[in-house]
Amino acid sequence: MNVNKLFRVIKDIALNVKTVRSAYDGDVYTIWNTNEVKYASFVAAITSAGKQDNIRVYNMVLYYGDRLTQNGKNKNSIWDDALNTLQSVINKLNSLDEVEIDDNYTIRLFEQKFSDDLAGGFVEVIVNAEDELGGCEINDIITEDESLVARLKELIAKYEQENAELALLLKEVYYKVTGEILEGYEPEPEPNPIIPDFPDFPDKPINPHNPDFPNPIGGGGIPIRP
Repeated sequence: MNVNKLFRVIKDIALNVKTVRSAYDGDVYTIWNTNEVKYASFVAAITSAGKQDNIRVYNMVLYYGDRLTQNGKNKNSIWDDALNTLQSVINKLNSLDEVEIDDNYTIRLFEQKFSDDLAGGFVEVIVNAEDELGGCEINDIITEDESLVARLKELIAKYEQENAELALLLKEVYYKVTGEILEGYEPEPEPNPIIPDFPDFPDKPINPHNPDFPNPIGGGGIPIRP
């Protein structure tokens, strides 16, 4: 499952949760510091990605936030919604055949100023998704016989004259197998958007024991078991 499909699946799941009015992917600080956000809001972000055999491994952060009332009396209700929403998204995503989420995670709650005063929660999860290219099988077949690698190059040369789109696809397969970049093919960079820690607001500390981390509950948040 590539990045675009993963984000699309997660946002579709989130939008089917009754507490969510909008779903986004990307930098939560950019998204929640605009005036166009519809709250309550869900955001998915990828912090890093890798590959193990035919599995893509994504390190992700999922966020849920909603506006606080002027007196902040709805904070506990928002926290309840955050816990339920994030857990619902994780459970639904984990039920898909091609996805598995590591069960060692903690949902943390926050209260913080963005373009609006928000409360909510976030959770860091590791998502293991099947690679649609099936790289494991390709490696097993081709790297065991160098003549097959040579044959692949012959096919690329042939289809460069007959079918440029197919030739480009074969170059991608060649790159996945050998690590060699052939002329005319530009591999996509691995997704690695920067998701910074929550910033410190010294004029309004969230947790007096650790104002750099928005965890008003104290300790390490509330551990949630699937």
